[in-house]
Amino acid sequence: MDEKILHWVVCPQCAERQWRTETEAVRCESCGSRYPVQNGVLNLLPGGPHFLTAAQRTNFWAPVAWGYEDLWRRRSLSLLSGQPLGLERELALLNEWLADAKGGVFLDLACSHGLYARALAGPRGLDREIIALDSSPRMLQAAARKVRQAQLAATVHLLCAEGESLPFAADSLDGIVCGGSLNEFKMAELVVAEAGRVLKPGAPYFSMHLLSSGAAWPRRLQGLARRGGIHFWDADGVQALFADRGLRLVRRARFGIVEFALFKKEGG
Repeated sequence: MDEKILHWVVCPQCAERQWRTETEAVRCESCGSRYPVQNGVLNLLPGGPHFLTAAQRTNFWAPVAWGYEDLWRRRSLSLLSGQPLGLERELALLNEWLADAKGGVFLDLACSHGLYARALAGPRGLDREIIALDSSPRMLQAAARKVRQAQLAATVHLLCAEGESLPFAADSLDGIVCGGSLNEFKMAELVVAEAGRVLKPGAPYFSMHLLSSGAAWPRRLQGLARRGGIHFWDADGVQALFADRGLRLVRRARFGIVEFALFKKEGG
């Protein structure tokens, strides 16, 4: 773990930022809470997450965590959109839309293997620090391997925490990206509210998510997915979800049921 992350993270128990490093752990000097560090991952959920849908629980299974990005994520958007939409096209859009956000601290929210985190950290000449956050330690261990392989460990910092209770001070982050997890959050309204709290005024929030389908057969499949806790909004519903929490829509692009949207926090 790079100790730089301790400049940005607050203690989940007391919201203070008074850390002391120990052997394979950090301790809050304000309240005494101790959090483990394993293979470079700071775990602020030593007792496990509080907000999980059935769909999210699969991220804790070893086979899912092992093969998520290479076996599923690489192909998923093409399958879901019904058109060629590979990672290169997706990440090019991500970097194009965030081209003006050249420096600062960014959060890859519900990062899985850290795909967006690595993409944000990769372009040369950008003064970015990336926090890759997920509630699944197994996903984060896979992310750690990919970050090391990409030689990005100096700028991508791994954190086990939940989107419903982000461990950051208000108005402290320069941007948030979230790829696909909006549909899976147990309390998406709370996650978006937390994002609005921790973003600086004018800072961007980039989201890739799935919209509800009007076609009969896909709609039936989405009905089955809802039983696992996955939620689907229409385009207006997504816009309202963010607008009600101080994040205005700036840009959007749709490919079938796959939508990319860029929001900015009011006030900037």
